[in-house]
Amino acid sequence: MYRDLDRGTKRAVLRLYRATNNPGQMAEALGALFRQLDVPALVIWGAADPYVPVRFAERQQEFFPRARIVILEQSGHWPFADDPEAVAGALIPFLQKQLEA
Repeated sequence: MYRDLDRGTKRAVLRLYRATNNPGQMAEALGALFRQLDVPALVIWGAADPYVPVRFAERQQEFFPRARIVILEQSGHWPFADDPEAVAGALIPFLQKQLEA
């Protein structure tokens, strides 16, 4: 995904976001279903996200009670593009732990 992160990709994602009717309502409807799954989750969030404030990172635990939250202070909306090493540093150990379980 990082390799293909160009202006066209960013514009396509923005069009998708803008075409999504009432994402908050959709989250509420799906939230109960996600909570029932009770699966490990990793939330990686950019503290400098100009679109979705960092306060929503912690809210992810309402839907994924066992979520581990990682806030990357120097990242924005797309942490994997802003700091791929930090994302890999959080993601790879998380995935390895899941394979061990």
